Amino acid sequence: MNSPDAQEIVNKINEAIGAPP
Repeated sequence: MNSPDAQEIVNKINEAIGAPP
């Protein structure tokens, strides 16, 4: 299940938790 949308969601979550770029 590889979805570009899923990756975008992960990026948003990472930003929300304050993950480094």
